[in-house]
Parts: sequence; C-alpha cells; structure tokens
Amino acid sequence: MILIRKGNQADLPAIVQLLIRCWQINYREFLPGSFLGRMDFKHQLNRHTTYLNGPAVYFVAETGNADLVGFTSYGKNRSLPIEVAWELYTLYVDPDHQRRGIGQLLLAAIEGERQIQKSGIGVAVMEKNPCRSFYEQNGFRAVDREMMDLGDLAVNNIIYQK
Repeated sequence: MILIRKGNQADLPAIVQLLIRCWQINYREFLPGSFLGRMDFKHQLNRHTTYLNGPAVYFVAETGNADLVGFTSYGKNRSLPIEVAWELYTLYVDPDHQRRGIGQLLLAAIEGERQIQKSGIGVAVMEKNPCRSFYEQNGFRAVDREMMDLGDLAVNNIIYQK
C-alpha cells in the first residue's frame, strides 16, 4: 500500500537521500561519475529546506511501513521559457519502486491542486533522462528546449507543458 500526503520538514532528510540515490542510479549513463559522486547531502538539504519554507509544495509517497519511496514538488514558474504559472520542480521515485504507479500517484496529487487545474503546469526534463517518457505518457507535450547549467557541466533539457 502506498500513501500520498503533503510533505513536511520531517521528510526532508529522506527526500534528500532519495534525490541523491535517484540521480546516482538513473543518470549514471549520461552524467559523469565524478559529478554524481560530489552530490552533497547538506547542500541539497539546505536547498530543499528553502524550497519547502518558501515557494514549493511537496507531496511524498510512503509505504505502509512509512518508508519514503517517492516525492514531488511544484511551485510558481521559476524560469521555464514558456508561459505557464506553475512548474513541476521534482518528481522522483526510488529506482527499486519504479514502474509500480507511484509516479502516477504523485503526479495526480499535484494535478489535483486547484491552481494547477486552472492553469496547467510545465516541467524541464533532461533530454537523456531515461524516465522522460513518463511525462509524454501522462499528457505532457514537448514545447521548447533549453540548456541547464549544473556548475561544471551543462545538459540539454526538454520543456514540457500540460
């Protein structure tokens, strides 16, 4: 059984651990190991604490044992080069729990929010992200492209809108 609920401060350590795990596993085929190995827990914790205390709404997916197996966040459009009020900031599911409908449940939680229903949402997805088809299968359409600066490397993003 999977429970979807709003995320809170107590969830942040598990959110950050899951984020780093997902990047290190899902993106290892196209991002350098040196970059993935430098992902810093404290930096990510500070980043997500700022988001949770400010512009972002988080939802988490947990098992009946209260293990966090996925999370998502959204807020006002920060910088997408398209005319949407809302941006999907994150959507991650533990690699051991992917393809079980958890991503669908998390996306449905966001799409259930009144402001999203009124105006839609956009998301930037790395072009080489092996999970990119998830967005296409859930009604997002590619509308633009942009480069994302990750510090010592840049990647191509596809901008989707729904």
